[in-house]
Amino acid sequence: MELREVIGRRRSIRFVRPDIPVEEEKIQMMLEAARVASHWGNVQSLRGLVVFRHNAPEETLKAIQAPIAGWQIRRAPVVIVWYIETAAIDEQSDRLRELLRAGALGFGSMAEKQKALEEQLIPIFDSIREGLKAPGLGEVDCGQGIAQATLMAYELGLGTCCLGAPNSEPIRKALGLPDSCRILLLQTVGYPAEHWEAGGQRPRQPFDLTAASIRSLPMSFSNFCHTGCMALTQALCWSGVSSRTLLRPESTIFRRSATAFFRATWLPYSMASSMAASRALRTSAGRPFQNSAEVMTR
Repeated sequence: MELREVIGRRRSIRFVRPDIPVEEEKIQMMLEAARVASHWGNVQSLRGLVVFRHNAPEETLKAIQAPIAGWQIRRAPVVIVWYIETAAIDEQSDRLRELLRAGALGFGSMAEKQKALEEQLIPIFDSIREGLKAPGLGEVDCGQGIAQATLMAYELGLGTCCLGAPNSEPIRKALGLPDSCRILLLQTVGYPAEHWEAGGQRPRQPFDLTAASIRSLPMSFSNFCHTGCMALTQALCWSGVSSRTLLRPESTIFRRSATAFFRATWLPYSMASSMAASRALRTSAGRPFQNSAEVMTR
């Protein structure tokens, strides 16, 4: 199945068949799709606790509640409790070392990359570790994993619906999850008892409202210089070499830094100055999706 078709036809399925169990291997495929999603620093703080209704203890089923859509939980053959494990951030240094060994981090020789990682990058992250555990970026990347699991479920013929759990602390305690966890949402999973075409495309805001930031905005000269300095500083940090080496024109690091400077400063600055590009973006952003399933499957 094409990805465009999955994105265009996916719906929140609230009515599922309670009499048809969901195969464990399909749930495993959903979890695997979530596992391989991007996550800052390769931390992978997303966790999922799977509850199969047909063999779960009664006290577990009673603990999983939602304020409005509790009936969906009672009917669904499977409920996935998605949560973030903030303790995973304590192992971030090891995750970064894994990226380095895989060749996905840094520039230069292995010795240079290891030196930059151990002496510059890891100390920076260690100094802000507790702040990174607060709600924010981690939840965003966990959402990427949940989204991939949702798309995988559709491809496997399953219907899902994400439910908020504002009173999540009793659920966390009842399921025996540690204090370092925060429950994100509950996701019901089952075979659909309704068709994806039922009701047509759900109402959505026009694209030009939800993606207004795509329009070019002028950049002040002070911001222009600041952005360029940040690009050069980042290149220096990742290179793990001295500024004297960095600034030699024949240096590979210098050429890469110049490229980073161009991409981070001159390119957006010139785009912001181009009225033609701005008009083209406004034109394309102003077309709402009439029927997302039809458009995405063309």
